[in-house]
Amino acid sequence: MEFIKSKYILVVDDDYTIRKKLEILLKKNGFNVNSFESGKEVIDELNINYDKYSLILLDVTMFGMTGFETAQEIKKDKRFDDIPIIFITGNADVEDKKKGFEAGCVDYITKPFDNNEVLMRVKLHLELAYRREEALNYAKTLEKKVEERTLEINLTRKALIVSLSSLAESRDPETGAHILRTQEYSKIIAAELVNYQKYKNVIDDLFIERMHDCAPLHDIGKVGIPDDILLKPGKLTDEEFAIMKTHCYIGKKTLESGTNLLIDLSFLKFASEIAYSHHEKFDGTGYPRMLKGEDIPLQGRIMALSDVYDALTSKRIYKNSWSHQEARNLILSESCKHFDPLIIEVFLKIENDFINIQNKYRD
Repeated sequence: MEFIKSKYILVVDDDYTIRKKLEILLKKNGFNVNSFESGKEVIDELNINYDKYSLILLDVTMFGMTGFETAQEIKKDKRFDDIPIIFITGNADVEDKKKGFEAGCVDYITKPFDNNEVLMRVKLHLELAYRREEALNYAKTLEKKVEERTLEINLTRKALIVSLSSLAESRDPETGAHILRTQEYSKIIAAELVNYQKYKNVIDDLFIERMHDCAPLHDIGKVGIPDDILLKPGKLTDEEFAIMKTHCYIGKKTLESGTNLLIDLSFLKFASEIAYSHHEKFDGTGYPRMLKGEDIPLQGRIMALSDVYDALTSKRIYKNSWSHQEARNLILSESCKHFDPLIIEVFLKIENDFINIQNKYRD
């Protein structure tokens, strides 16, 4: 835990009582804290001590610069891009939350807040930031030994993927076997697609390897979804589903945060495309960007079918599992709607492999 508390947390709120309450709570639990009452003050402080802070707790509604405006200004500067921002607000409606995630925040805490929830979310995002920083710094060190590092950097990449996907799994207990199955489904689809002339110059061994390695990160953005929505046993309301859909954007930002280095971390860019596009639909009715047809990245189209097939054939608190035949029929009915028809064609060719994978990695 010491590594989490080694740097400072910035608390920004124009309400003195709330600001002091947060400051006292965090200091009592061993954190270093500085607090300010305005967006301008915190930006001035970051410009002076940009490497001092690991996390920002930022009020949304403030005089002068709002929290949204402050976050946007902070994220314009690449020096601050990796500092997680958690918004604190008394008005956490769906539109505000969407606006906050777009401004660069990673989470929300609603006033009046529970002290334990504040500590849990602070520790979670500090640990995630630390793990990312540790992995990227390690990768920088390996850059100096180009010829010696090939095997080691591959292992480091896989370890980073496992670490991040394990973090997603820790938030959602139903994720574990789902990750393994969708990873295998995605790999065999990509491996079969290479036999089509259309993709002979698009898919190679590296693409297939990355599809397999990065598929577990497709739902990494769920670390930023509140527990009461992520773990809800019943159907989500329209407002809750709107928040759930932001996990695509959160996943993209989390994974792209490591691509600004000079070394080759293009696998993170590959993974971010999966996270951002796996809920798009071939007819343009998906989310978050409503992309259509082949404007959807290929890895997103592959992941879409893998993810839906596994969701249909898996038992959940709110549903029984479907048979392979039932899932197959639905997927066929969604050709040119939800799914790329060519990927459905591939699915039909290798459906026995899907069944074998499903049996091998049962929940």
